Amino acid sequence: MFKLVISDTVKFQVKLSVNDAGVKKEFSLWLEGKRLDMDHLKADLDENGDMKVMDFHAKVCRDNLTGWSDQRLVVGDDGQPAAFSPDALDCLLSLTGAVGVIHGAYMDAIVTSGGTAGRAKNS
Repeated sequence: MFKLVISDTVKFQVKLSVNDAGVKKEFSLWLEGKRLDMDHLKADLDENGDMKVMDFHAKVCRDNLTGWSDQRLVVGDDGQPAAFSPDALDCLLSLTGAVGVIHGAYMDAIVTSGGTAGRAKNS
Protein backbone atom coordinates (compact mmCIF):
# COMPACT_ATOMS: atom_id res chain seq x y z
CA MET A 1 0.00 0.00 0.00
CA PHE A 2 1.25 3.48 -0.81
CA LYS A 3 0.35 6.90 0.53
CA LEU A 4 1.41 10.50 0.05
CA VAL A 5 3.72 12.06 2.62
CA ILE A 6 1.57 15.17 2.97
CA SER A 7 -1.31 16.03 5.29
CA ASP A 8 -4.96 15.57 4.41
CA THR A 9 -5.56 19.32 4.72
CA VAL A 10 -4.59 22.42 2.78
CA LYS A 11 -4.42 26.03 3.94
CA PHE A 12 -4.43 28.83 1.39
CA GLN A 13 -4.81 32.58 1.11
CA VAL A 14 -7.59 34.24 -0.87
CA LYS A 15 -7.57 37.91 -1.84
CA LEU A 16 -10.75 39.63 -2.97
CA SER A 17 -11.07 43.17 -4.36
CA VAL A 18 -14.55 44.53 -3.84
CA ASN A 19 -16.15 47.71 -5.16
CA ASP A 20 -17.86 49.29 -2.15
CA ALA A 21 -19.86 52.29 -3.43
CA GLY A 22 -17.07 53.24 -5.82
CA VAL A 23 -14.27 52.57 -3.36
CA LYS A 24 -12.00 49.59 -4.00
CA LYS A 25 -11.63 47.54 -0.82
CA GLU A 26 -9.19 44.68 -0.47
CA PHE A 27 -9.95 41.65 1.69
CA SER A 28 -7.59 38.81 2.44
CA LEU A 29 -8.29 35.64 4.38
CA TRP A 30 -6.88 32.17 4.91
CA LEU A 31 -9.09 29.17 4.20
CA GLU A 32 -8.58 25.58 5.29
CA GLY A 33 -9.98 22.53 3.58
CA LYS A 34 -9.69 18.84 2.95
CA ARG A 35 -7.09 17.68 0.45
CA LEU A 36 -9.13 16.18 -2.38
CA ASP A 37 -7.86 13.42 -4.62
CA MET A 38 -8.86 12.77 -8.22
CA ASP A 39 -11.12 9.84 -7.33
CA HIS A 40 -13.09 12.04 -4.92
CA LEU A 41 -13.45 14.87 -7.44
CA LYS A 42 -14.42 12.49 -10.25
CA ALA A 43 -17.06 10.75 -8.10
CA ASP A 44 -18.46 14.12 -7.03
CA LEU A 45 -18.60 15.29 -10.64
CA ASP A 46 -20.19 12.02 -11.80
CA GLU A 47 -22.85 12.37 -9.10
CA ASN A 48 -23.50 16.08 -9.73
CA GLY A 49 -22.61 16.48 -13.40
CA ASP A 50 -25.96 18.05 -14.23
CA MET A 51 -25.22 21.06 -12.01
CA LYS A 52 -24.12 24.38 -13.47
CA VAL A 53 -20.36 24.86 -13.13
CA MET A 54 -20.66 27.68 -10.59
CA ASP A 55 -23.10 25.65 -8.48
CA PHE A 56 -20.76 22.65 -8.58
CA HIS A 57 -17.78 24.81 -7.55
CA ALA A 58 -19.82 26.24 -4.66
CA LYS A 59 -20.79 22.69 -3.62
CA VAL A 60 -17.13 21.61 -3.60
CA CYS A 61 -16.33 24.60 -1.36
CA ARG A 62 -19.29 23.98 0.97
CA ASP A 63 -18.56 20.26 1.27
CA ASN A 64 -14.82 20.52 1.83
CA LEU A 65 -13.77 23.85 3.34
CA THR A 66 -13.42 23.47 7.09
CA GLY A 67 -12.20 26.76 8.52
CA TRP A 68 -10.79 30.24 8.05
CA SER A 69 -8.58 32.78 9.76
CA ASP A 70 -7.80 36.49 9.40
CA GLN A 71 -11.27 36.89 7.87
CA ARG A 72 -12.80 40.41 7.98
CA LEU A 73 -15.35 40.42 5.14
CA VAL A 74 -18.16 38.44 6.81
CA VAL A 75 -19.34 39.94 10.10
CA GLY A 76 -22.03 39.12 12.64
CA ASP A 77 -24.77 41.39 13.96
CA ASP A 78 -22.22 42.83 16.39
CA GLY A 79 -19.97 43.96 13.52
CA GLN A 80 -17.22 41.52 14.53
CA PRO A 81 -15.66 39.09 12.06
CA ALA A 82 -17.74 35.92 11.93
CA ALA A 83 -16.33 32.59 13.01
CA PHE A 84 -16.31 29.92 10.33
CA SER A 85 -19.63 28.11 9.96
CA PRO A 86 -21.68 26.78 7.03
CA ASP A 87 -23.90 29.89 7.15
CA ALA A 88 -20.94 32.28 7.29
CA LEU A 89 -19.29 30.45 4.37
CA ASP A 90 -22.56 30.73 2.40
CA CYS A 91 -22.52 34.46 3.06
CA LEU A 92 -18.98 34.72 1.67
CA LEU A 93 -19.87 32.57 -1.36
CA SER A 94 -22.90 34.79 -2.07
CA LEU A 95 -20.59 37.64 -3.10
CA THR A 96 -20.65 37.69 -6.90
CA GLY A 97 -17.39 36.26 -8.22
CA ALA A 98 -16.23 34.87 -4.89
CA VAL A 99 -17.06 31.25 -5.76
CA GLY A 100 -14.76 31.32 -8.79
CA VAL A 101 -11.89 32.98 -6.93
CA ILE A 102 -12.18 30.71 -3.88
CA HIS A 103 -12.64 27.46 -5.83
CA GLY A 104 -9.71 28.33 -8.10
CA ALA A 105 -7.46 29.13 -5.14
CA TYR A 106 -8.56 25.90 -3.44
CA MET A 107 -7.69 23.76 -6.46
CA ASP A 108 -4.36 25.60 -6.87
CA ALA A 109 -3.56 25.01 -3.19
CA ILE A 110 -3.95 21.26 -3.55
CA VAL A 111 -1.05 21.15 -6.02
CA THR A 112 0.74 24.36 -6.87
CA SER A 113 3.03 23.98 -9.85
CA GLY A 114 4.08 27.60 -10.28
CA GLY A 115 2.09 27.81 -13.51
CA THR A 116 3.86 27.56 -16.86
CA ALA A 117 7.21 28.42 -15.31
CA GLY A 118 6.78 25.68 -12.71
CA ARG A 119 5.80 23.09 -15.28
CA ALA A 120 8.81 24.01 -17.47
CA LYS A 121 11.12 23.85 -14.46
CA ASN A 122 9.76 20.43 -13.49
CA SER A 123 10.10 18.88 -16.95
